[in-house]
Amino acid sequence: MRYILLFLITSISFGQSKPKDLTELELLHHYGVMPVSTCDYTNGISDLEVFCCFTDMMIQTYSNNEIVIKKLYKIYLNARKWKKKKIDYKSYFGNGYIENRFIITYNAFKDTIYTTKNNKSVIFKGGNFEYLDEKEEINNALDDKLKTFLSQNYFEKKEFVENIKNDSLDVSLVLLNDKNLYKIKRSDFENIFNEFTKYTTNTSIPISPYDQFSIEKTYHYFNSIFYFRDEEKLDYFSIKNNFDEDIIDITINNIKCQIGDSLEKYKLLFKNSILKEKESKKLYNTIKYDNFEFFIQFKENKGHLLLVFSKNEELVEINVSYN
Repeated sequence: MRYILLFLITSISFGQSKPKDLTELELLHHYGVMPVSTCDYTNGISDLEVFCCFTDMMIQTYSNNEIVIKKLYKIYLNARKWKKKKIDYKSYFGNGYIENRFIITYNAFKDTIYTTKNNKSVIFKGGNFEYLDEKEEINNALDDKLKTFLSQNYFEKKEFVENIKNDSLDVSLVLLNDKNLYKIKRSDFENIFNEFTKYTTNTSIPISPYDQFSIEKTYHYFNSIFYFRDEEKLDYFSIKNNFDEDIIDITINNIKCQIGDSLEKYKLLFKNSILKEKESKKLYNTIKYDNFEFFIQFKENKGHLLLVFSKNEELVEINVSYN
């Protein structure tokens, strides 16, 4: 009896510690025309990943719906039995493309179903045929969430995002120690910020009559940098540390800024730039894993300010580039 009880306890323990099999679907949807003129189908598509990578017209979503994933997994196994048609790349010239990639992870299995427009057929990597989904098995396998995702007019959504104008700011309103660093020369920078004694240099020697000799110098202070090309002017700087006020004091539009600031502090000042970034993240479904960053253009095409926030909406970088 004692051994039976020990066996039961051990079995329960192992059963509880067994990891759950991963079941996940990543759906990449290309809503723009994917011309086949860049790909010769005659020898099969050797690398569909590269062929499909048209990122500025691609959005993605995820699903853990096990019923949907099982159905797609079976379709992947059975699609080669469907009626097939040889791919003639000439007939596809200009309008043939891979519209969707269903990346399936089901237990130990992981692979991709590539489909043409409206999921009418399946193309396998390295194949010369498309397999026709005459019974619309792929569309019928999808749940309402995925069907809604594929039915959106993403051209309109993208146009809306692109029409949101970033906020603009006079370059003189970004100050370090009350100094505007636009076009500041290296010698003046060294006099003002004499704590920055650590630097690296890089020399570019011309190798043709069209190249120019240049000296690049980058000043480092912990994780913050100030970059100069030649002696002429400061090209850009990136601040990722908090400084004592007697070393660096940063103000943007008369507001004191420091690493660790909350995004809330900037919402009224840069509402258009923040809105553009938020809508862009919703469009491309990158909210859950990217930092939140937005641009503020300097007036008269003098460069831009980039503020980078963590997932917790805390400021982690102030980046300024000058034209």
